[in-house]
Amino acid sequence: MKKIFISKKNMLHILDRSCDEIEKEIDSVSENLYAGKTFTKEELLSMNCKLNDTCEGINEVADTVEYMSKTGNRTYKTFKLGFKIGTVLNIILFLLGSPFFAIFLELIEYRLLISADYAHQETNDYILAISSRGTKLVRRIENYQNTINIKIKKSLEVKEELDQDEEKNAKFDAALTLTDYLLRGYELEGGDPEILDLVKEILIEGGAEGETLGELIISMRAKLKSLEGGKTLSKE
Repeated sequence: MKKIFISKKNMLHILDRSCDEIEKEIDSVSENLYAGKTFTKEELLSMNCKLNDTCEGINEVADTVEYMSKTGNRTYKTFKLGFKIGTVLNIILFLLGSPFFAIFLELIEYRLLISADYAHQETNDYILAISSRGTKLVRRIENYQNTINIKIKKSLEVKEELDQDEEKNAKFDAALTLTDYLLRGYELEGGDPEILDLVKEILIEGGAEGETLGELIISMRAKLKSLEGGKTLSKE
């Protein structure tokens, strides 16, 4: 397999473009998140997963940049050590009677050192810029994830309230049905305490008097009998 050499500078450009793609993905989530639309819990969780994947991409870029920084620093230190050794050798050459050759080599080495210093500083600046950009992207992700988590929490609270309202309505309907049966003469065996309490409330609001459920039923039957001109309610 043919190996392709990629210079450190080109690699940094590739990483920078990766940050561009990551930023586009974050912008896409941001546009959806603040579009004024109501999202389901599943849609919000999907956004959160997308941001987690994006965060992993940033971590990969950060790991690569950190590795390049370490290897670059090691290479630069090795080069500087070589320059110092070369300077010592040039001094020896100078003392051995080759001053012009020694000065010529020293000038070449010095020129190379200046170029290496410049390249090393430029690379480090680029690495710092990418690292800083990655940090800002992570902060944006954390901010959006906090917003998503708040929206998920609110959606769960709303769902819980709706479930509670639905449960209350169901119990109230059951209480109305049970009240009707009891007034028609059906006997009660057991029952949900909450529903029985609702039956009592319904009877009291209807004008029945008494302490126990039985007393309230008798009172309401008498009230209905008087309203219907003496007719009594039956199971039929």
